[in-house]
Formats: sequence, C-alpha cells, structure tokens
Amino acid sequence: LYLYLKQGLYLKNNYSNYYLVDIYYKDKKINVSAFLDTGNHLIDPYRKRPIILVSKSELENRYNEEDVILVPYESLNHKGLLKCIKPDKIVILGVGIRTNLLIGISEKKINIDGVDCILHTKLLEG
Repeated sequence: LYLYLKQGLYLKNNYSNYYLVDIYYKDKKINVSAFLDTGNHLIDPYRKRPIILVSKSELENRYNEEDVILVPYESLNHKGLLKCIKPDKIVILGVGIRTNLLIGISEKKINIDGVDCILHTKLLEG
C-alpha cells in the first residue's frame, strides 16, 4: 500500500507539470505541448524577459531570419548565442495569457515524453 501511494504521488506531481500552449506569432497560431522545467532559468539579460524553448521543427517556416533576436546564454558546459523570437502572446491552458517573453529556438528535438516546449517557471507566477 505504501509503494502504491508513493508511486501515485510521484505520477501526480510529475504529470501536473505538463501544459497545452498556444503560441500566437504574426497572425499564426502554433499548438504545442509543454513541460514546466524548474531548471529553466533562461532570461534575456537586457530586458529580463523569461525564455521558453521550442523545438525548431515546430517553428519551421513560420518565422523570418530578420525577426531573430540573439540572446547570450551560459549552461553548465557551454556558452553561446540563442536564436529567439518575440511572440505576440502565448496562452497556457489553465494558467492564462502571457505576453512579455521570448521563444528560444532549440536546434535539437526536446526529448521529454513527446513535449515540444519547455516552459519557464516565471510564466506560472501571478
């Protein structure tokens, strides 16, 4: 009984971090499934906007290279410039509308249970 309850709590806590997100960018709507990653602390160093990561395959042919904003980042073993775009808004199902953020374009496929987007923790505040 103890193991059953422990596993049930683990699944409840883990799957409560999954969300459906609609991204609105230049009169286009992109539907993605998202995971709230408590380790995602990417922030635009200039305007302090949170950055969510979206797989490049989801954004293919939906943005122009002229609209790309390069944001410096630093991870555990890598530094570089992250390509970002500024969406009109995003709608997180069950949370609300967020506007002051950037979308980081992930060159690699996000490898978390079929998720296309990694959310920033600041987006769920307020």
